Amino acid sequence: MNASNLPVTAGAITLNRAFGFNPRIAYELLEKTGSIGALFALSEDERNALLYKHPDYLGKLSNEEFENSLREYDWLRANGADFLCIEDEDYPLSLKECEDAPLGLYYKSCSKPSDFFAFPMISVVGTRDISTYGREWCPKIIQAIADCPNRASIVSGLALGVDSLAHKAALSFGIPTLAVLPCGINEVAPAGHWELAEKIRNSPNCALLSDFPPGYPVTKGNFLRRNRIIAGLSSSTILIESRKHGGGLITARTAFSYGRDVYALQGRIDDLRSQGCNNLLEEKIAEPISNIQSLGARLGLGRRIYSPQGSFAEGVERYYQRLPVEMLEDLLSLARSIEKRKGINLEDLAFDCDLTYPRTLSLCTMLQKDSFIQIDLMQNCTILAKNA
Repeated sequence: MNASNLPVTAGAITLNRAFGFNPRIAYELLEKTGSIGALFALSEDERNALLYKHPDYLGKLSNEEFENSLREYDWLRANGADFLCIEDEDYPLSLKECEDAPLGLYYKSCSKPSDFFAFPMISVVGTRDISTYGREWCPKIIQAIADCPNRASIVSGLALGVDSLAHKAALSFGIPTLAVLPCGINEVAPAGHWELAEKIRNSPNCALLSDFPPGYPVTKGNFLRRNRIIAGLSSSTILIESRKHGGGLITARTAFSYGRDVYALQGRIDDLRSQGCNNLLEEKIAEPISNIQSLGARLGLGRRIYSPQGSFAEGVERYYQRLPVEMLEDLLSLARSIEKRKGINLEDLAFDCDLTYPRTLSLCTMLQKDSFIQIDLMQNCTILAKNA
């Protein structure tokens, strides 16, 4: 960091320490003064005068507090951490757009913020009490994201259950992951995840993040404050499993309030660990993860392109092998014709396969939805995938 930015950084640390649970007050002050630098260029008395509507915060922006922030920043740098101010150009725009965005983020990483915030961010959250169903599908969803043409980062909260599984899967599949902590950047919660936290901080384009000052203890209210960062960073939030009430569910609802896309892994009606997901689907807050092959495209990460092993028809047969025999036979007939006649249009395809046009259109739409073909405006079919 340029030394000339230190007063602004120290000012942001001071504001964050004072108004971390109510950042809107800080934004009121900045609206009046224009910037963090301008606010702390005022005298201590002038700063206190701006807080007349909020007497409980008098003295929180004192010169002494500012000096404490300077010392805190020196401590951060000496202990492998840093602080990203909201006025820095690398502060993520997705988070800055939120009305309750933190004034800054503490971080630990072997990469720069411009690197670990360089990719689209997808949050994957859910219950600590994860089921066998959740343990099976969480890594599959992460793998589907990892296989997309456009790279993304997985954001979660390092908690037990879904969170830690999502981080581990991201590292395993070679995509970045960001862990947002419910405590100071010098701690890890739960403490048993120190090894995972260290692996994240030492992996390229990955990071540990927090808006809590170093040494801030874990309290129940911390998780709500942490969860809004997870939701705010991400363009989409995926809820794996959740009971009727839970932190992951709150994160998903917060993401929806920010205007972000929300997805939920649907579960059995009688499974308490799927009740939160099913409720979001019923309320039309979340979209279902009904087809993992098309998930990447829905997340804006591009369509998954499979490796060209085996014939196109063989790939279709493997993928749809559980469909009714008659439907599978029609799909294979279409696949063989599409493979034989490159760029064939839907009308000729229907004729070749002795199928009605509506039947052909319906089945080709299914193939397109599952990223096997692309139908252009002229209704010509182009193969996208061979080996599903």
